[in-house]
Amino acid sequence: VSHQRRRRPGAAQALRIQLARDGERTRAKIHYAYTGLSEAGDAEVSRYDREWFAAKMSGWEKAINSYLATGKKQGEEWE
Repeated sequence: VSHQRRRRPGAAQALRIQLARDGERTRAKIHYAYTGLSEAGDAEVSRYDREWFAAKMSGWEKAINSYLATGKKQGEEWE
């Protein structure tokens, strides 16, 4: 299990990743929690819906696949 916390002006993010063997594969359980720390942060966090999350996961998948193909890490981003 890996835990990560990030803070930026107005909002905080907690990420937990848990990996488990599933036969020949590995399953990942990913949990995000976002908290607004100000009115602006609350406004930002309130826009995080299913569509936003799907786009975030698509970007995450591309970044992981790129790393696996090139061995180079992409820049860290909030979204």
